[in-house]
Amino acid sequence: MMRRWFPKVRETEAEKEDRTIVWLSNRGQVTLPASIRKALDLASGDAFEVHLEDGRVVLEPVEVIATERYTDERVTRVDHLPHRPVGKIIDGKSSR
Repeated sequence: MMRRWFPKVRETEAEKEDRTIVWLSNRGQVTLPASIRKALDLASGDAFEVHLEDGRVVLEPVEVIATERYTDERVTRVDHLPHRPVGKIIDGKSSR
């Protein structure tokens, strides 16, 4: 999968003071406060990269671009398709 990074948003002094405590559920889930979701324009289904940084859990929004993965069966089916010539190249020019 390819990922495109969203720009980092710097936290202002006011935002640092406006902090909320959240709890980890028994399923390992955390609900992000609505004010944070709105500030970053986040919606249900958005993806995040999660990592540890200086003993903190960091969530960074990412855009995941789906790519097709070819199984051995799919490769075999494509390999058996008839190959159609596109045109001959003579001296760097197409014959079409």
